[in-house]
Amino acid sequence: MNNNLKILIVSIMYLITLISCEKKDEYNYDGEVSFYTNAQAFLNCGEFDVDVYIDGNKIGALSKPLPILATDKQPNCGDPLTLTIKKEIGEYVYSAEGECGYDNLKWEGNFQIMKDSCTKIFLDITDIW
Repeated sequence: MNNNLKILIVSIMYLITLISCEKKDEYNYDGEVSFYTNAQAFLNCGEFDVDVYIDGNKIGALSKPLPILATDKQPNCGDPLTLTIKKEIGEYVYSAEGECGYDNLKWEGNFQIMKDSCTKIFLDITDIW
């Protein structure tokens, strides 16, 4: 094998290593946001979802509320009755909506993700607009 071919092979291997390291960093999130609600517990219209959006993109839905007696304390990130996702450090806009009979429920606001933290957002039925 001549020297030019060896250099070419080593260069290609080096580039492949760099590209795969960069892809791993794509999935390196810095914090979490956790949404939870009491809407379904207080409204008498059967089961319904509260769809949650971040920067206009749907990230999921809350199908079940926190129990009525538990609404005075915050759940932990990742608890079963929360919608928790990982995000990079930064400021974001959220909105959420659901339908209860003929009523349209809507929430919106801003939140910030900080390093190694969990931002908790309570979609309170008393705060709908």
